Amino acid sequence: MSLEKSGFRTIAHIGTVDASLAGSVRNIHAYITNDDAAGVETTDYFLTLYDRLKIGDVIFCSLDLDGTPTVRLYVVTASSASSVTIARETSVVTGDQTAVAALTENAGAIGGTNDGDLPDLSSPDAATNAAAIREVAAKLNALQAALVASGLLAAS
Repeated sequence: MSLEKSGFRTIAHIGTVDASLAGSVRNIHAYITNDDAAGVETTDYFLTLYDRLKIGDVIFCSLDLDGTPTVRLYVVTASSASSVTIARETSVVTGDQTAVAALTENAGAIGGTNDGDLPDLSSPDAATNAAAIREVAAKLNALQAALVASGLLAAS
Protein backbone atom coordinates (compact mmCIF):
# COMPACT_ATOMS: atom_id res chain seq x y z
CA MET A 1 0.00 0.00 0.00
CA SER A 2 1.01 3.62 0.11
CA LEU A 3 1.18 6.36 2.68
CA GLU A 4 -2.08 8.12 3.48
CA LYS A 5 -1.25 11.73 4.39
CA SER A 6 -4.49 12.02 6.38
CA GLY A 7 -3.03 9.59 8.93
CA PHE A 8 0.14 11.64 9.50
CA ARG A 9 0.45 14.42 12.10
CA THR A 10 3.30 16.36 13.63
CA ILE A 11 2.80 16.22 17.40
CA ALA A 12 5.57 18.37 18.85
CA HIS A 13 9.03 19.78 18.40
CA ILE A 14 11.69 17.67 20.11
CA GLY A 15 14.39 20.30 20.18
CA THR A 16 17.71 21.00 18.54
CA VAL A 17 21.38 20.40 19.19
CA ASP A 18 22.25 23.84 17.77
CA ALA A 19 19.55 26.52 17.82
CA SER A 20 21.76 28.80 15.71
CA LEU A 21 21.32 26.54 12.68
CA ALA A 22 18.23 27.20 10.56
CA GLY A 23 16.08 24.10 10.18
CA SER A 24 17.77 22.24 13.04
CA VAL A 25 14.64 21.58 15.13
CA ARG A 26 13.54 17.95 15.16
CA ASN A 27 9.95 16.75 15.55
CA ILE A 28 7.83 13.93 16.90
CA HIS A 29 5.23 12.69 14.42
CA ALA A 30 2.37 10.19 14.67
CA TYR A 31 1.07 8.03 11.85
CA ILE A 32 -1.90 5.67 11.76
CA THR A 33 -2.48 3.23 8.92
CA ASN A 34 -4.00 -0.07 7.88
CA ASP A 35 -0.59 -0.97 6.38
CA ASP A 36 1.46 -3.46 8.37
CA ALA A 37 5.03 -2.93 9.57
CA ALA A 38 6.53 -4.63 6.51
CA GLY A 39 4.68 -2.18 4.25
CA VAL A 40 5.65 0.92 6.23
CA GLU A 41 9.27 -0.22 6.41
CA THR A 42 9.61 -0.46 2.62
CA THR A 43 12.04 1.87 0.90
CA ASP A 44 10.70 5.40 0.47
CA TYR A 45 7.31 4.72 2.05
CA PHE A 46 7.40 8.27 3.53
CA LEU A 47 8.87 9.89 0.37
CA THR A 48 5.82 12.11 -0.23
CA LEU A 49 6.54 13.74 3.15
CA TYR A 50 10.29 14.26 2.63
CA ASP A 51 9.94 18.03 3.04
CA ARG A 52 8.44 17.54 6.54
CA LEU A 53 10.91 14.90 7.73
CA LYS A 54 14.45 15.52 8.96
CA ILE A 55 17.17 13.13 10.04
CA GLY A 56 16.52 12.42 13.71
CA ASP A 57 12.75 12.99 13.62
CA VAL A 58 10.75 10.37 15.51
CA ILE A 59 7.59 8.73 14.12
CA PHE A 60 5.15 6.87 16.40
CA CYS A 61 3.18 4.49 14.17
CA SER A 62 -0.05 2.67 14.88
CA LEU A 63 -0.04 -0.05 12.22
CA ASP A 64 -2.35 -2.67 10.71
CA LEU A 65 -5.50 -1.18 12.24
CA ASP A 66 -7.70 -3.37 10.06
CA GLY A 67 -5.79 -6.53 11.06
CA THR A 68 -3.67 -7.01 14.16
CA PRO A 69 -2.89 -3.51 15.48
CA THR A 70 0.75 -2.90 16.33
CA VAL A 71 2.69 0.10 17.60
CA ARG A 72 6.17 0.84 16.27
CA LEU A 73 8.63 3.66 16.83
CA TYR A 74 10.86 4.81 13.98
CA VAL A 75 13.63 7.35 13.56
CA VAL A 76 14.26 9.10 10.24
CA THR A 77 17.79 8.23 9.10
CA ALA A 78 17.75 10.01 5.72
CA SER A 79 15.40 12.47 4.04
CA SER A 80 15.70 14.10 0.63
CA ALA A 81 13.56 14.65 -2.45
CA SER A 82 14.80 11.33 -3.80
CA SER A 83 14.80 9.10 -0.69
CA VAL A 84 13.40 8.82 2.84
CA THR A 85 14.77 6.11 5.09
CA ILE A 86 13.49 5.10 8.52
CA ALA A 87 14.86 2.69 11.11
CA ARG A 88 12.85 0.85 13.75
CA GLU A 89 13.86 2.00 17.20
CA THR A 90 13.68 -0.58 19.96
CA SER A 91 15.87 0.82 22.73
CA VAL A 92 14.91 4.47 23.07
CA VAL A 93 13.05 4.33 26.42
CA THR A 94 15.41 3.40 29.22
CA GLY A 95 14.22 5.58 32.10
CA ASP A 96 10.87 5.63 33.89
CA GLN A 97 8.55 3.51 31.76
CA THR A 98 5.35 4.19 33.72
CA ALA A 99 3.78 6.28 30.93
CA VAL A 100 4.84 3.76 28.29
CA ALA A 101 3.26 0.92 30.26
CA ALA A 102 0.09 2.98 30.65
CA LEU A 103 -0.22 3.17 26.87
CA THR A 104 -0.37 -0.57 26.34
CA GLU A 105 -3.73 -2.29 26.11
CA ASN A 106 -2.66 -4.83 28.72
CA ALA A 107 -2.15 -1.97 31.16
CA GLY A 108 -5.71 -0.84 30.49
CA ALA A 109 -4.85 2.48 28.85
CA ILE A 110 -7.37 2.32 26.03
CA GLY A 111 -10.88 1.54 27.10
CA GLY A 112 -9.83 1.66 30.75
CA THR A 113 -9.67 -2.11 31.32
CA ASN A 114 -7.28 -4.99 30.85
CA ASP A 115 -9.74 -6.81 28.60
CA GLY A 116 -7.59 -6.67 25.47
CA ASP A 117 -10.11 -4.98 23.21
CA LEU A 118 -9.55 -1.64 21.57
CA PRO A 119 -12.36 0.83 20.91
CA ASP A 120 -13.88 0.61 17.44
CA LEU A 121 -12.58 3.78 15.80
CA SER A 122 -14.38 3.01 12.55
CA SER A 123 -17.92 2.90 13.96
CA PRO A 124 -20.45 5.55 12.94
CA ASP A 125 -20.78 6.61 16.59
CA ALA A 126 -18.95 9.94 16.47
CA ALA A 127 -19.22 10.63 20.21
CA THR A 128 -17.57 7.30 21.06
CA ASN A 129 -14.85 7.92 18.48
CA ALA A 130 -14.21 11.43 19.78
CA ALA A 131 -13.94 10.15 23.36
CA ALA A 132 -11.49 7.43 22.29
CA ILE A 133 -9.38 9.96 20.41
CA ARG A 134 -9.33 12.31 23.42
CA GLU A 135 -8.25 9.39 25.61
CA VAL A 136 -5.41 8.47 23.26
CA ALA A 137 -4.33 12.13 23.06
CA ALA A 138 -4.22 12.31 26.86
CA LYS A 139 -2.03 9.19 26.95
CA LEU A 140 0.33 10.68 24.33
CA ASN A 141 0.57 13.85 26.43
CA ALA A 142 1.40 11.72 29.47
CA LEU A 143 4.08 9.89 27.48
CA GLN A 144 5.57 13.19 26.32
CA ALA A 145 5.62 14.48 29.92
CA ALA A 146 7.33 11.30 31.13
CA LEU A 147 9.95 11.53 28.38
CA VAL A 148 10.63 15.18 29.27
CA ALA A 149 10.83 14.31 32.99
CA SER A 150 13.28 11.49 32.30
CA GLY A 151 15.50 13.74 30.17
CA LEU A 152 14.91 11.72 26.99
CA LEU A 153 12.99 14.58 25.36
CA ALA A 154 13.57 18.32 25.44
CA ALA A 155 10.65 20.41 26.72
CA SER A 156 8.95 22.34 23.92
